[in-house]
Amino acid sequence: MKKIFKLVFLLFTLTFLTFPLFMNHCKSFQENQQSNKESLGIDFESFSEKYNETQQLQIVDTRTLDEYKSGHIPGALILPVQDLESSKDTSIVLSKLNKNEEVYIYCSAGGPRSQRAALILRDMGFKKAYFIEGGIAQWIVSGNPVKQN
Repeated sequence: MKKIFKLVFLLFTLTFLTFPLFMNHCKSFQENQQSNKESLGIDFESFSEKYNETQQLQIVDTRTLDEYKSGHIPGALILPVQDLESSKDTSIVLSKLNKNEEVYIYCSAGGPRSQRAALILRDMGFKKAYFIEGGIAQWIVSGNPVKQN
């Protein structure tokens, strides 16, 4: 009986002492995940300034081909996020991008598609892949030109 009591006491003590450490680790992990997500984005104003300085930016449109044809940022390459996520060959488009330079990615409103594409490109070695907050909607509302084809 004493052995069982000692074992229960030991387990309780270890649990009591390690639980705060575990919770702190989980909190740090969640904060780090949020920080990583935020570091993937660029606010629209910052992107717009960069675009106006030089129109030689690497820009990727992650919407569908039909959405792209209806109007896209001039100079943007079409690379639907569905193609990045599937086994479809995207090497032709990816070969046009320099992994060592900044890549700006957008979708309709700077939501899940461009965020996922930024993560995928980061995993592929594009260390400076950023999704544009506000997407093409913010681009149009701000009075910027779109190219149609």
